[in-house]
Amino acid sequence: MEKMGTTAAMLKCHSIVSVYYIRVLCVFCCDISTFSAFNMPKAIKSDARSIILKVKAFFEEEARVEAPFIPFNQVYKRISAATGLSQGLISKIVKEGHAAEEAGTKIRTPGKERKRQSGFIHVDDFDIGVIRRKVHEFYSIKKELPTVKKLLEVLKTEINLLLNKY
Repeated sequence: MEKMGTTAAMLKCHSIVSVYYIRVLCVFCCDISTFSAFNMPKAIKSDARSIILKVKAFFEEEARVEAPFIPFNQVYKRISAATGLSQGLISKIVKEGHAAEEAGTKIRTPGKERKRQSGFIHVDDFDIGVIRRKVHEFYSIKKELPTVKKLLEVLKTEINLLLNKY
């Protein structure tokens, strides 16, 4: 029994020492951030994969011909030919990149702008009193349990309370 505990302690100590040596080697050999859990490889989406394949094909064709198709000083034209994207889009992305670099942020992927409803319905004190009286009316006069569905129907028809949430 005691031998098993000693072995487990030795293994634990050995693994701690191993991790320590790996970190020390990383400091001397390479950047330690490459081993961080936050720097795991990201999944590349199909759009980016197709652009990578276009760039690869472009440069392979240039290598086969052993000459550039477009002169090196025409950078945007070369990027456009390699990626298959327009020069206007490329210049827009470059501007966004410069702005993000100056601000110290990442380049943001544009998303569809959607109008969002507020998650809250603003009800004033008077309407709260009306709702409270309707709930009491369900219990005392109608002798039934007020469900949200029934309460909304009554509030919409009798007092014309506009609740767009439900």
